[in-house]
Amino acid sequence: MAQRAALFEETPGNQAGTLMQGSVIWRTQTVSVGRGQPPDLVLVGEVTIPERRMTVTVTIRRNLDETLPATHTIEIVFALPRDFEFRGVAEVPGVLMKPSEQARGVPLVGQAVRVTNGFFFVGLSAALDSDKVGNIEALRSRAFIDIPMRYDTGRRAILTIEKGVAGDRAFEEALSAWGQ
Repeated sequence: MAQRAALFEETPGNQAGTLMQGSVIWRTQTVSVGRGQPPDLVLVGEVTIPERRMTVTVTIRRNLDETLPATHTIEIVFALPRDFEFRGVAEVPGVLMKPSEQARGVPLVGQAVRVTNGFFFVGLSAALDSDKVGNIEALRSRAFIDIPMRYDTGRRAILTIEKGVAGDRAFEEALSAWGQ
């Protein structure tokens, strides 16, 4: 079942910006995590913004790599048309969670990095117990996810994704499977 998604872009000369509607489909799936390791459950959101011919895949998984100081990872992969007006996505500074679509988002505690053009990786902090607990609680209880971004041209945008009933079910299934 598709849930709502929206892309809000800043627009020069228009203080209200530009809002484009889209959708997201949430699911869990079992994936191979590496040699000698049992398969693990991941949480996947497939976002589509038709007006921009943009798709975004958000994959959340628990971190099983002991060398990475993160409890969970979030991979964000943008698929854009070749003639995309803003060339590409240069930066995703983090991920925010919020209780409603209009609320101001609160950042998950972690570190975001650009892996390659259109592929971003966010490691959720394992440094403090309060970071771990706060991140898990936000993932479980907040209804919307904001992904702020900056395009290659410098223009900024925010992708807002609803969890909805299907997302809540998928998040709960994943978090339970991970023992959270």
